[in-house]
Amino acid sequence: MFKLYTDIKTHEEVTDYGLIENRSYFIELESPEEIEVISFLTNSKISQHLNWIRGNKTAELKIQNYIGQIRLFDKEYDVRSNKFSPELSGKEQLELVISDLNLISKKISFSYSSTAYAARTTDWLEIEKDSINKLIFLHQVFFSAPKEKCIKTHFQKIKQNPSLKAASKTKTDFIWNVRSVTPSILQTLNKKGMLTNDPNNVVNTSGNPRIELPINYLSYNSLENRFIKFFFQYTEQISLKIITSKSSLSNEIKEKANELLKQARIYLNDAFFADVTTLKTLSTNSTVLSSRDGYRDIFSTYIMSLFSIKHIYQDYSDGLSVDLKKISTLYEIWCFYLISYHILGEAITVTRSQSIIKNGEIKNSTIFKNDEYEVAYNKTFSNTNTGSYSTTLRPDISVTNIETGKITHFDAKYRTESFINSDNDLIKNFKNDDIYKMHTYLDAIYNSVSSIVMYPGNTFCFFEKAEPSREIRDLVQEFTLNGVGAIPAVPGESNEILSGFLKRFFTY
Repeated sequence: MFKLYTDIKTHEEVTDYGLIENRSYFIELESPEEIEVISFLTNSKISQHLNWIRGNKTAELKIQNYIGQIRLFDKEYDVRSNKFSPELSGKEQLELVISDLNLISKKISFSYSSTAYAARTTDWLEIEKDSINKLIFLHQVFFSAPKEKCIKTHFQKIKQNPSLKAASKTKTDFIWNVRSVTPSILQTLNKKGMLTNDPNNVVNTSGNPRIELPINYLSYNSLENRFIKFFFQYTEQISLKIITSKSSLSNEIKEKANELLKQARIYLNDAFFADVTTLKTLSTNSTVLSSRDGYRDIFSTYIMSLFSIKHIYQDYSDGLSVDLKKISTLYEIWCFYLISYHILGEAITVTRSQSIIKNGEIKNSTIFKNDEYEVAYNKTFSNTNTGSYSTTLRPDISVTNIETGKITHFDAKYRTESFINSDNDLIKNFKNDDIYKMHTYLDAIYNSVSSIVMYPGNTFCFFEKAEPSREIRDLVQEFTLNGVGAIPAVPGESNEILSGFLKRFFTY
């Protein structure tokens, strides 16, 4: 049906079923007019990566910023990146970044600012976009995820090993049913005037022989079980928002909302929650929520539904015929979590999470903070909110010193310029165009002191704004954090330059 070449002139054929992202390949078609061929090249997910004119026997395939698995007609190819861990397959590279993100997330204890979420209800359009994102994600983990990752499996694990807490209650019973006398029972008898001086008849039962007896027991009404109940209530509310929306949403979305609502209510009616009350305060310091099977998984699902990480999980888990994942977006999110962890430490407050439109795509805008710094992902700076004096700008990551108001921007750029130097070393450098963009942020956004490219390379450079200006190539040099630059950040590596840079200029 087709042949795939690395070079159309030499007809060098791809024989190992392995492709590299951002590299051109050429598909030679045997029968370009066949309905099956036309349908596949124009309607499948692969079409966005093709340059093909209908009827031509040759199509150019160039996959930019995506890695993973791809299917061309009856053959499957692996698409990997040369920018990090090139010895791995594309699927293994995705797993590496996801694993890195999971490790960072597990080190962080999140708490949440309720006022931030209350404020979001003032703009229904923003909330509706966000609710649809949440609905699609939640529907997937309820109905489409693999068995070991679905909510049903997690809830079964919880019921098999529930979190219980010691509790006590009282019940009225006859005095002669008391099996052991405790100080509290003696105190109760004395208050009721039932104790006598008669050694043969210590208790007077001639009146009302009933007393309140304390009963100690293990209760299901633990913090962790209240959270699980809250999760299903949260799912219920997301579904209801979509169902009751006055906007013209697709039937598919509303069907998903109805399915999810029904399932959430089935769980809420489970006997497990019979004595479980409503969650009033969300605390994430519970070792059960962070480590016990079932609890940990549902808590993680809730977190992923709130923040940008949910898109990673959703894209990574979708069983699509063209199973490519956008590594550039995944890299952005990885950079955000890495910066947040190094600057904010292990205790982080989440003050904002909403959907915004950036470069034509729906993305999340999230803010993490502690007492000293705020780390924002896709924060909007515009002349209407006095953030920018000109056009609207959204750097990937913005770090604000809460005391001084000074801002440092980081922009994740999943691209490099590579060359071999005179010592025969492979140099992966930043692109000058990206440095120009850093000047835009620095010049247009109020209170900005520096703007830095994060990229999967191996060269550090900082252009200090000083008299005279200086080009810094090594962290051992003395310099101030005023200017623009580029710093390497590579998934799966130690990233000592980045951690040293952040440790030097940002206190913990």
